[in-house]
Amino acid sequence: MKIKLTVILSALVLISCSRKLAEVSTPKLNINEAQATLEEIVKYNMTKSLYRNKVNWDTLTPQIYRLATGAKSIEDIAPALKFLLKSLGDEHGQVYYNNQMLANYYGP
Repeated sequence: MKIKLTVILSALVLISCSRKLAEVSTPKLNINEAQATLEEIVKYNMTKSLYRNKVNWDTLTPQIYRLATGAKSIEDIAPALKFLLKSLGDEHGQVYYNNQMLANYYGP
């Protein structure tokens, strides 16, 4: 009887822990979703940023995408987003994901 109870309790603990881990794990996106998100952010900055006319987008855009090569999650594109904000000189722009700051730039 003790063995059955121990096995059942162990199984419940494992199930409970695995559910908790699944809840806190960062969802992995496919490469296309991460790249598509980056593309939308770049397009937005090309048309809406106050500093959009201070950069050469033909040169900057390939550099941004190179930094995001192989990105599988939103967090993986953070270096590209930081580079974008730095290149624009945008000290007020910030990118948030899941209520966490993903990218920002504060001066040289």
